Amino acid sequence: MARDHKDLEIHPLQESELRQAHDIKVEYLEDGSFEAWSSDWKSHPELTVSCLFEGQLIGVAYGRPSPRKDGDVILEGIAVIQPHAGQGIGSQLLHFFERQAEKGGHSSVSLGSAGGYVEHFYMKNGYRPVEFVCWVSADYDLPVALKHKFGLADEPLPDDTRRLSVSVQSLDNELRDRLMADLGVADVVAIMEKDCRIRAGETQWHHSERTRHGGPEGAP
Repeated sequence: MARDHKDLEIHPLQESELRQAHDIKVEYLEDGSFEAWSSDWKSHPELTVSCLFEGQLIGVAYGRPSPRKDGDVILEGIAVIQPHAGQGIGSQLLHFFERQAEKGGHSSVSLGSAGGYVEHFYMKNGYRPVEFVCWVSADYDLPVALKHKFGLADEPLPDDTRRLSVSVQSLDNELRDRLMADLGVADVVAIMEKDCRIRAGETQWHHSERTRHGGPEGAP
């Protein structure tokens, strides 16, 4: 049942809210110690935002500056708890996060998704796919024919893995399936991006590698 959320309060996460926000993160998004969560928040507190309703913390979004692209912020996770999910709060939380990124001098927000309904959520909010990406081991044997077939970029990474990517302009799931089959990988992540200087209602766009999203129960 839809609820009246006219009294929502969305703001940069306060230190007093760290524990509650961590609980939401662990339940809906990903595991991780509270100590690591607290340390990440202290590194860039403006990029963690919370949503309160009637004094209860019901949503969180968090990210970090991209190590790959100057001016870009990676949205690492976003979730709204039940029974508040699926009522537009996730979009409000996302827009506030984007404004925080812009205030911090960043020009774009990016994220990664391995598929599903969340991609439509982000596209509705102005994000556009720019790459399909997968990660393989450093000794992965990439046939030259496949590299040329898909126009793959092959980037070695410091952790002894390689990042294989192809530029895209749409969510071509047939291409995604072919990449998974031909490369023998379990996931191909869609990198989606938005120019955070563009306001809601305007059309323009401008990569986490993968963003954590609440599952069906924690859908934004």
